[in-house]
Amino acid sequence: MNDVLKEYRIDFTGLTPGVHTFEYHVGQELFDHFGFQDNWTDARIEVKATLTKRPSMMELSIESQGDILVPCDMTGEEFRLPVKGAQHLLIKQGEVPGEQDDVVTIPWEASSVNIAQYIYETIVLGIPQKRYHPDYLSGKMDAPAMQSTEEDTKEEEIDPRWAKLKDIKS
Repeated sequence: MNDVLKEYRIDFTGLTPGVHTFEYHVGQELFDHFGFQDNWTDARIEVKATLTKRPSMMELSIESQGDILVPCDMTGEEFRLPVKGAQHLLIKQGEVPGEQDDVVTIPWEASSVNIAQYIYETIVLGIPQKRYHPDYLSGKMDAPAMQSTEEDTKEEEIDPRWAKLKDIKS
């Protein structure tokens, strides 16, 4: 198994029935492993995974919170965008491994489950599609296109012939 994913493996056969908590610090390497392509970098995300082991199944809750370095969609200025997400799954053992909705089926002979894919999905789904710098949203920063348009209109003088037309009243 890839070294990047190794830390996300949970050996559940040795766990007693009940609630077990696992904490992870997720960086850019997890997204690079899954080939995720976006214009953000430097992920700093804390993940808490809670596995509740029952005799016939397991419940897995994943909560993520942190930030990523992204460029603003309007200004291009980089900033740290807060991200958070949550996901809840049921994990059961069965004949045919697979996933359907929020139920994951693993083989009967399995003694561990790797939750890297579920952590990855939880984080990626929590990242907003539109990303705006807080200073842009508060009005402290203008988009470069807006600045040049305002400057162009200030510098541009009106042709005196057109200015005379303003005096005509209908």
